[in-house]
Amino acid sequence: MNHLMKRYRKGALLGLFIVLLNAAGAWQVNGANIPTRPENNAFTSDFAGLINGQDKRSIANVQKQAYTQHSVPIIVVTITTMGEYGGVSIESLAHEWFNTWQIGTLGLKGSRRANKGILLLVSLGDRKARIELGADWGRLWDNHAQSIMDKAIIPRFKKRQYSEGIREGVKALGRLAAQDPSSKPPEPSFWQKVTDFKTKSNNPLSPFSIGVTHILVIGGIVFIVLSFFYPENRGLFLKIGIGLIVAALFLYIIFAILAMFARGKSGGGFGSGGGFSGGFSGGGGASGSW
Repeated sequence: MNHLMKRYRKGALLGLFIVLLNAAGAWQVNGANIPTRPENNAFTSDFAGLINGQDKRSIANVQKQAYTQHSVPIIVVTITTMGEYGGVSIESLAHEWFNTWQIGTLGLKGSRRANKGILLLVSLGDRKARIELGADWGRLWDNHAQSIMDKAIIPRFKKRQYSEGIREGVKALGRLAAQDPSSKPPEPSFWQKVTDFKTKSNNPLSPFSIGVTHILVIGGIVFIVLSFFYPENRGLFLKIGIGLIVAALFLYIIFAILAMFARGKSGGGFGSGGGFSGGFSGGGGASGSW
């Protein structure tokens, strides 16, 4: 009888854990709360306040050239934390942000390749960044985008040089904008490949990379449920469960306070008269963490 009861407990706990993970995943995919596109058609929305004035002007010059000469809007967005917008995956959030803002030039007459938009999304609190590419780029340019992320952006972010990293990343994306998506991306040399491998190997995992607040909440719920199955350890499990949930709430409050201070720093940089509209993501691009 005791053996059957133990098997029942294990099965019930496993089922509960799977349900909680599925619920968290569903919330992540469907819960994104993307702000409306800037009314002034600004190509840079610095919600986290990372870019200084001089670098913002340099970024604007690259954005203007890419847009006017190659019909490629390069959109830069910085945020305090992904949790503020309902997401924990930088890939899914960037994909939805790209499509919500419709980053492209399908609305322009005579635009032959109208879906070459580029989004650079930086989440400071999560220590994550993403380059999201429009559908015309396909997946052929993913490795090239990863090289830009690994060489121009992430090394500077590791030194907390966020403004410089974004500036150099946009410069490299400006050179990408001049390319034909159907052409062959430039191949890195052998030594560049070796350098890339070493850079990725030394790249530390971000403590927020898998949504630490959500993991804490799930863990807290699991321990609270465990307290009902193991009465002899009920007090300990309840303390652990409640402690994990309180810790998650504390982190959420900290992120919310940081977000409030950063909200007034949105906008700036180049803004086209006709705006950017009609594009959609092809799922290609590159991610990085520091």
